[in-house]
Amino acid sequence: MATPSGDNVVVMQYMTANHFGSSTVGIQDPTRAIAIQVSFNGALANGAAPIVPGRAVKYVTVDPTGIADERRLATGRGRTSLFPNPVRGTAVLRFTTSRAGGAGVQVFDRTGRMVSRLLDPGAGTLKSGDHEVKWDARGLAPGVYFMHVTTPGQSETVKAVVAR
Repeated sequence: MATPSGDNVVVMQYMTANHFGSSTVGIQDPTRAIAIQVSFNGALANGAAPIVPGRAVKYVTVDPTGIADERRLATGRGRTSLFPNPVRGTAVLRFTTSRAGGAGVQVFDRTGRMVSRLLDPGAGTLKSGDHEVKWDARGLAPGVYFMHVTTPGQSETVKAVVAR
């Protein structure tokens, strides 16, 4: 299910969440043929956390065909990913540079404090193409972190969830 922005990510945050007894929470495409549910008739999907005020749910979908992937390669959008996410221990950040130059990867906590620098833009030049950086999150508290990737001519931020 593609999103208007092309990144296939939908995030919903609940300001209030009182007495979700028999409701269904999820998203579906306009044809109502494809859906992703967090809860159905009050029962949570396997692995879903309870819906409480302030909690966010992030839905990530995969492009239905290779055509969208080719479009993404041409525009450079959506070329950064973290796996696994949620992170339990270590993860691999993958990103693509469209041209050679310095690249930086910084990790920030939810308050905006930088907690680690995985790649320093002044440390050298990366060739254009695909790159991987290993992230060791074992020393971090569980929670939401933001990985900011800067490459020549572009930058992208990836949300990471550290879990135990």
